[in-house]
Amino acid sequence: MARKAVAAVKPLRPVIIPKGNIRYAPGVRAGRWIFATGHKGTADYLSGMARDVLRPGAPHSASPKLRREAEQIFRNTARVFAAGGGDMRNIVRVDQNYTSGRAVESYHDARRAVLKDHIPPSTSTLTQGFLLPGQEIEVHMIGIVPQGNFRARHIRPADHAVHATSGYSLALAAGDYVFVAGRMADSFKFGEGLAQQARLPAGHLWKGLPIKLEAGFILREHFALLVKAEAEHGGAGVVKETERVKELVLKGIEDLDLSVRALNSLHNESIKTIGELVTRTDEDLLKFKNFGRKSLEEIKAALANFGLTLGMDVSAYQQSTGGN
Repeated sequence: MARKAVAAVKPLRPVIIPKGNIRYAPGVRAGRWIFATGHKGTADYLSGMARDVLRPGAPHSASPKLRREAEQIFRNTARVFAAGGGDMRNIVRVDQNYTSGRAVESYHDARRAVLKDHIPPSTSTLTQGFLLPGQEIEVHMIGIVPQGNFRARHIRPADHAVHATSGYSLALAAGDYVFVAGRMADSFKFGEGLAQQARLPAGHLWKGLPIKLEAGFILREHFALLVKAEAEHGGAGVVKETERVKELVLKGIEDLDLSVRALNSLHNESIKTIGELVTRTDEDLLKFKNFGRKSLEEIKAALANFGLTLGMDVSAYQQSTGGN
């Protein structure tokens, strides 16, 4: 059998860290992809934070320290992408970590100055600290080397607001790949916070768990918006995946190739389709007669082969798509 070709991986701008003789590359290119992770405000990856970022003699002179740190990070990542044959216009994903929320404004200002209207899906998180003394920001990016139709295309649904200071795209497609910004179960309007549909009703303890209500809202409302926007722009990535799941949930459980024992247990509980099965939880199945851990693990492994899990909300996939 012919072996599938594996994309060559090339380290970008590699260095040797003297302490420990460690080989380190701030980025790699793998086929058409460029990965640049763990970027800090260092000038050479060897000697800690850049002196111009910290300015020990005059730390508050000129631009704020956090702005200088962000600018140094973007200079570093630009060099990495250039070394891989790409550029900052072809970033498809960016994630940033801060030690404090006070870093956000300076970082956003620096990011807009460099990326302008091409800010890809973005997620921010807070962390307690970083490796280098004086470090307050760390950034990770994924980019592509465009070839033919393999290019970055932003997905910006008109009915979902993104604050101008952030300016990122809700999603971005590159070929059959779709990158989505970190989502919370927030309303689609500024100032409303957590959507009402994602909240546990006041005075109720059994109307769903908060984490399930929020996750369900994200999958049902936010991702549905992406599917709509992708379809309107003629994209295929999200739409293909939605259609795949729609077809799967309508199939009979026989298509999972389960043992006779597991199939009989499900049939005895009137579970006939994959859609009916995936809405059940581990606890639900273990309550079935003559159903044990071995059958549970068998079913979970069979579902995983199709990219499915137990405890899913598939109501959006089961809605009729016929015309009027």
